[in-house]
Amino acid sequence: MNRWIAPVAIAVVAALVTASQFASASQLAVSARNVKVFQFSTRPSVPTVLRLTATEDTWNDDRATTTTHGNDPRLGLADSTQACFVIANTTCTTIRNARSYLKFDLSSIPTGATIQSATLELDGGPTTIGSGTVNARRVTGSWNEATMTYNSRPATSSTGSVTGSTTNVAGTVALSFDVTSLVQSRSTTSIANGWELRPNGADSWWYSSEWATDAQRPTLTVVFQ
Repeated sequence: MNRWIAPVAIAVVAALVTASQFASASQLAVSARNVKVFQFSTRPSVPTVLRLTATEDTWNDDRATTTTHGNDPRLGLADSTQACFVIANTTCTTIRNARSYLKFDLSSIPTGATIQSATLELDGGPTTIGSGTVNARRVTGSWNEATMTYNSRPATSSTGSVTGSTTNVAGTVALSFDVTSLVQSRSTTSIANGWELRPNGADSWWYSSEWATDAQRPTLTVVFQ
């Protein structure tokens, strides 16, 4: 029986020694570990891109002074010379001194928002616009597409007027205006009544909000934060 005592005693002693070593080790002074602190910059707010289709648009000319055009699928532009365009049907309409009008609902832009850019865009078919340009003037009087005629057209202001630029891609002409400054001051007296388009050197026509293809209707794209 004594022969079993020695191994057990040895095992107990070894366990005590090991425990003593761990106890001693836990009491050793350990230097503090360097902790790295990472600072992350605040994520910048992402701008909101608002793309609006014209809520109302129409056109008029001095050859039909009491006619309304709010339901026409195209908007006509012409100087004093007569121009023949397909506006409302399959046959051409002779127009003269024609102007077009568009307005947009900006109520979805929050009060106090910072306007970064605003672009007014229209599409048209093959035209003779060539090197001629189109001017966009601020409309200062109220109007609606259902009742406006040449005789009842609203007043406009040249203050803040802009000139559009055109590009021709695969037979489709795109017309765009940088109207950032006007949208930045979006109040009832600034652009609530929209814009009047008038030709400057060339006659042309443009798709209206009644055009069948949504992507080719007049739009206003506003980027804001």
